[in-house]
Amino acid sequence: MLHTIEIFEVKQNNLLYTPSSHNFFGVFNMNTVSKKTDFDQLVRQKRDPANYVIHAMAGKATIKIDDKKHLVEAGNLILVPKGNAIDFVSSDDFKATAIFFNEQFLQTNEDEFFIFLLFNLFKPNHYIHSLEEQDSARLDVFLTILSMEYNFSGKNTKEILNHLFKAVLLKIETFVEASNPLSLEYNDSDHYLFLRFRKLLEQNYKSSYSVENYAKELNVSTKKLLEVSRRVSGMTPSELIKSRIIEEAKSLLKKNKYSIKEIAGILGFEYAANFSQYFKKITSLSPKNYRNSISTTKKL
Repeated sequence: MLHTIEIFEVKQNNLLYTPSSHNFFGVFNMNTVSKKTDFDQLVRQKRDPANYVIHAMAGKATIKIDDKKHLVEAGNLILVPKGNAIDFVSSDDFKATAIFFNEQFLQTNEDEFFIFLLFNLFKPNHYIHSLEEQDSARLDVFLTILSMEYNFSGKNTKEILNHLFKAVLLKIETFVEASNPLSLEYNDSDHYLFLRFRKLLEQNYKSSYSVENYAKELNVSTKKLLEVSRRVSGMTPSELIKSRIIEEAKSLLKKNKYSIKEIAGILGFEYAANFSQYFKKITSLSPKNYRNSISTTKKL
């Protein structure tokens, strides 16, 4: 039997789920979520951006991802990359298993393959995957075992969960690739360049916005970096840079801890007005209006 929200709430105090740390992982059963506010509460308990895996087993639901509504039904697999706001709108006897995690949880053993796999599976604007009935049933077996282990606190639990979840990701890759061939094989020589770019971006996105600078640091031409980035992620280097900046901006705006001027400084903008213009151009909302929209949602 999969665990309930109450067990999830207890589990959040475990080392597997520490909102103040950079390493988190959680599993919960969405057939225990009967209200929109229940799901919202679970999502907001995390302070850091998370990736989501949601496997629908029965019923239907409407899920909003970055203000776009998606109808989800039994047999669907939803893969939502970090930085995308996810909201449970409504349901009709909806039952699903949901997992949230960040890359650091997978990096316990510095395994670059699984970080690479995330780039292939969790792609912006490509969230919903329809599984064959037998594939959906097989995935549910894996998720049930993962959930049961998640509820068990014992010796080596964290390490066991880490390996079980990696097995789940490999199984998901098999199912998704059947209908949507992945763009890049791990043994492709270009994947190393892309991984180096993503690592470099993570280290420098607050101070370097130039694709040319990243290409120079990687000792490749901008054309080569563009080709590899598009092939692996479906996005240009410029789009990935902007996405990372906006992801961090949204995270800081949600915390309501910093002023917009302070956030602009954190992200390397000399003036708050420049940051506001940049943010609005990409999201269609000013930072102030985005923060107000989050506050309004919390009151619902």
